[in-house]
Amino acid sequence: MATASGGIPEALDGGRAGILVPPLRPDVLASTLRNLLAYPEQRDAWGKCAQINLGPLHVSRTVNETLAVYHELLAEA
Repeated sequence: MATASGGIPEALDGGRAGILVPPLRPDVLASTLRNLLAYPEQRDAWGKCAQINLGPLHVSRTVNETLAVYHELLAEA
C-alpha cells in the first residue's frame, strides 16, 4: 500500500501491483489497513501482486544503468 503520488503509482503498475490510497487522506489509509488486517487472504494476494514489479526497482539495476551512462560519457570524452 502506498500513496498515489509521484512515481509510486507507476511502481505499483497503476494500482494493479499494490493498493494506492489518495494523498492526505488518513481516513482512507486507516480503512484500507483495517481491511488488510481483517482479511489475510486479500493481504496475501496483494503481497504476491506487489512482487511483480519489484525487479525493475532493484538497486542493482539502477546502479548498473547509472554506470552504463557514465561509461558511455567517458568513452565519448
